[in-house]
Amino acid sequence: MLSERTLTVASSFLFLVPALYAFYVGAPLFGILAISVALVSTIYHLAKDTGPHWWWDKKRSKFQHVMLILDTLLALVFVAYGIFLFYEKGFPITFWIAVTLFTVLFIQFIFPTKKFYKYQHLLWHMGAAIIALLPLL
Repeated sequence: MLSERTLTVASSFLFLVPALYAFYVGAPLFGILAISVALVSTIYHLAKDTGPHWWWDKKRSKFQHVMLILDTLLALVFVAYGIFLFYEKGFPITFWIAVTLFTVLFIQFIFPTKKFYKYQHLLWHMGAAIIALLPLL
């Protein structure tokens, strides 16, 4: 059975799929952002303790805290750019698919269970990588 750290770190590399596709379709900025998200997410998940950690959790080092902030900021920029790409396309049906998928994933992610957290986090990363592909379609 794979450990939580193995699953979360390995699933961070899923962001390389939208990165490669972005370069293929001629969206290099999106590809660079996706690679940055994959890299920072990987470093953060290697540095953090296992289990869910929230912003108010005091059990992390300064390095872990900086990586959490960087991971969050990069993710927000990545999402904002994805929304901009949807805007340029007139908010097609793929936008609404992304919103629906994100809503479902976010709800399951913010209510983690200790027993299934590693699978919930894996689903979060898998879903986010799929959502990241949608603005490019």
